[in-house]
Amino acid sequence: MRPRHLPPVLGQHLAALRILLVCTVLTGIACPLLVTGIAQAALPHQADGSPPTGSDWSTCPPVTLSLRAAAEE
Repeated sequence: MRPRHLPPVLGQHLAALRILLVCTVLTGIACPLLVTGIAQAALPHQADGSPPTGSDWSTCPPVTLSLRAAAEE
């Protein structure tokens, strides 16, 4: 029994889809995790960032302000 072969155009599309998925995983998941891991290992105190301090909340992003308001309730 002979195996059925895909048409060449379909085979090229499937190969392109596989490459797209591999590149998406590498650049969207693996690379950020690698960079974060290196930063955590090299600069453990600086890599986490720091919460805003003091009474000047004008430079904080809106999400921080909404979290602060929710915490005060």
